[in-house]
Amino acid sequence: METRLTVKTLQYQSWLAMVQQQVKSGLPVRKWCGQNGISPKTFYFRRKRVREELLQAAAPTFAELSAPTQEAPAPGHGDGFTTALTITLNGMVIGVGRNTSAELLSDILRVVRNA
Repeated sequence: METRLTVKTLQYQSWLAMVQQQVKSGLPVRKWCGQNGISPKTFYFRRKRVREELLQAAAPTFAELSAPTQEAPAPGHGDGFTTALTITLNGMVIGVGRNTSAELLSDILRVVRNA
């Protein structure tokens, strides 16, 4: 089983390199294929498989958010957090503090937008 996966991985890497070479060449597919001894039909098949693999690898991941069971205290009231900015998006209110990292805020907004 591992041998089959290794062969498939090597095949995929080879096909990916082929597609990248064609793109970097700037040549139309048919001309590049003629110069490299590959039929356009084979090239298009392999490119389709590479695209499918890349799309599958880039599939979005989801984080499940559940609504609180009781009313949460307002940010900045006795919990040591001071709200510098309040964002309302898709019916949710997000309190952002001065120390909130841009990366965390970006992740939160992406999840809320897709909710």
